[in-house]
Amino acid sequence: MPTGRSEPQTLQVVIHMALTVDDIRQIARLARLELSAEEERLFTDQLNQLIEQVEEMGQVDTEGVPPMYHPLATQHIREDKPRASMPQEKALDQAPDVEAGCFRVPKITEG
Repeated sequence: MPTGRSEPQTLQVVIHMALTVDDIRQIARLARLELSAEEERLFTDQLNQLIEQVEEMGQVDTEGVPPMYHPLATQHIREDKPRASMPQEKALDQAPDVEAGCFRVPKITEG
C-alpha cells in the first residue's frame, strides 16, 4: 500500500581527481619531506593509481549489502567498559619535551 513517501534516491557522482606534480610538492612541503624530481614523478603516478582504484571501488553495486563497521565479521574483542587510565606522570615520563603537563611537539602548521 503506497504511503505517499518516495523511496530515497541514491545519487552517485564520479569525480575524477588527478594529482599533479605540483600537488605532490605541496603535500611534501606540508609534510616537511624533501623529494627528488624522480620521487615527485613516482609518487604522482602511484597516488593517481590509488585514486583510480578507489574510484573503481565506488562503482561496485552495494545494493542490499548491509553496512559494516569492520571489514571482518568479528565480535568485539573485549567489552567496552571504563577503566583506570595510565597516570599522567607515567605517560609523560619519557616524552622528549613536556609543557604544563602535556606533550610538547614542534609546530607543523603555518600561521
